[in-house]
Amino acid sequence: MHNACNDAIPNYNKPIRTKSTGKSLWNKNISEAASKITKEKHALWKNGGAPKDKNNPLKSHLTTAKRLLRKAHRQAYASQREKLANQIMTTSSSDNKLFHKLLRTQRSDGNRLTKTLRRDNQMAETNEDILHMWTDYFYELSYPDYKQDFDYEKYELSTLQNTIIEKIEKGKAKIEPIREEEIHDAVKKKKLKTENPQISMESQPNTTKR
Repeated sequence: MHNACNDAIPNYNKPIRTKSTGKSLWNKNISEAASKITKEKHALWKNGGAPKDKNNPLKSHLTTAKRLLRKAHRQAYASQREKLANQIMTTSSSDNKLFHKLLRTQRSDGNRLTKTLRRDNQMAETNEDILHMWTDYFYELSYPDYKQDFDYEKYELSTLQNTIIEKIEKGKAKIEPIREEEIHDAVKKKKLKTENPQISMESQPNTTKR
């Protein structure tokens, strides 16, 4: 039957060719602009000896192209999320297809790696820059600037406490336990001095010079 239809109808079952611009959320901006530029810059960088120096023009141009490509990716992800949110808001509650699509989206792990990191007025977008920014951050935490508003009294107290704890742990400072008899003797002496102050004075040695 298909052979008869092919002979009778010229365009019967004619395959349709479409040009793909990438998988999933890829669009023309990513495929034709950012991705193409990145490939060109990478080829120039590789043919130029693949320099590692950031100040090298080939390296800096490649880094800029990669940033533009990642920016296009983030914009595409945001557009996809916005489109799905609008579909959820406007669709009917009986749309099971969209419901299961939302479930698959929520259950999928996705890419959870940090793509950008902002600190103060600085922005890091490459893995190397993000690593350096985290390194600087933890370095400043380890070595605080004491010239700023800082509680020196609290710092000295905590330092003293840490020193005492360290000595105790290492056995350099041993705390002798107090016996119950010593506590009773101290209480009796205190009580005796309170009730008979004259006895307390007489019990003290006479150190007055004549």
